[in-house]
Amino acid sequence: MRDDLGLTPRESEILEWVAHGKTNPEIAEILGIAPTTVRRHLENVYAKLGVHTRTAAVTRCLGFLGRERQAIGSVLTGLLFLPGFA
Repeated sequence: MRDDLGLTPRESEILEWVAHGKTNPEIAEILGIAPTTVRRHLENVYAKLGVHTRTAAVTRCLGFLGRERQAIGSVLTGLLFLPGFA
């Protein structure tokens, strides 16, 4: 899923905590790493997603997930109307 965005597992994990409203120090404590390490991972996330803020990063990720869900929904809807399936 987030692999499609080019994020590492750690970057994805940190972005998920950001989406839950956690601050860098809170994320650092949860993950047992330094707040500066969290900041560095977020800088990498921003660069990969082409954004400049936490909010934009989460929004970009959620937008991607929305498009992914919509595509899956379209495929599933198509499967429901295949001949021979009722």
